[in-house]
Amino acid sequence: MSASTISHFRPPQAIHFGMPCILAIWIGRMRDRARDRDLLARMSDRELLDMRATRYELQNELAKPFWRG
Repeated sequence: MSASTISHFRPPQAIHFGMPCILAIWIGRMRDRARDRDLLARMSDRELLDMRATRYELQNELAKPFWRG
């Protein structure tokens, strides 16, 4: 690659989607995480047992900020 090629390089997603679309996708993922954590918070001990999860693990997951997966 020449120096001019490197200076004009853009990540593929920025070329195809543009920044507004990438932002919309990120916001959608954050909403999905918030919804999933809300559903986790409502689970009974029996449902957690079916998933082989403990109440302690659930509390750790719920304590995460929304932007962390």
